[in-house]
Amino acid sequence: MAEKSTNNNNGLPKKKRSKTASIAKAEDRLSKLPDITLGHILSFLPTTNDVVRTCILSKRWKLIWYSVPKLCFCDTSTTVPEFQKLENYVDNCLEHRKKVDNKVKEYLSVDLEPGKCENDGYYYYYCLPKTVLNLRALTILELRGIELGYSFGFPSLNSLSLENVRLSNNVTTDVLTKSFTDCPSLEKLSLRLSSGK
Repeated sequence: MAEKSTNNNNGLPKKKRSKTASIAKAEDRLSKLPDITLGHILSFLPTTNDVVRTCILSKRWKLIWYSVPKLCFCDTSTTVPEFQKLENYVDNCLEHRKKVDNKVKEYLSVDLEPGKCENDGYYYYYCLPKTVLNLRALTILELRGIELGYSFGFPSLNSLSLENVRLSNNVTTDVLTKSFTDCPSLEKLSLRLSSGK
């Protein structure tokens, strides 16, 4: 009885197909998708932190997260160092987005639990940076546990939710009124300001 040959045409032994080869082919198909499609897929991840983590997949993926139309930051850090680390992270993400000029309809959610300073009981809030004003295609803005220090206006904004938002010392409710009028497409508004320290 003849033994079955395990050699290919050039006399070398045939390699068994591994599971990693199958996975690599699946990744190749994903990599062939256009950036806008990949950005849409990534928008289903729960937080921006999860989206940013995908940049380690390849050189091409390093910049894909810039085109994700949804930014969602959520944290309940309670110590000053943790809170400051989060502030820096959000600021950096918003700064990187500023450098990308796209017309994608955008969604921004910042949901932070105000931190409490242990020594004096004072609550500290994340102060939203002015780089947010560069998100001109913003359609949905949800802010919770932040401090507003300036007026804003987004021509495409149709849904605005401000919950547990504190106004900076130099800001009056007139600034909010101006902000609302500077959002001509606004259809839905939910407002609950903080009366905390």
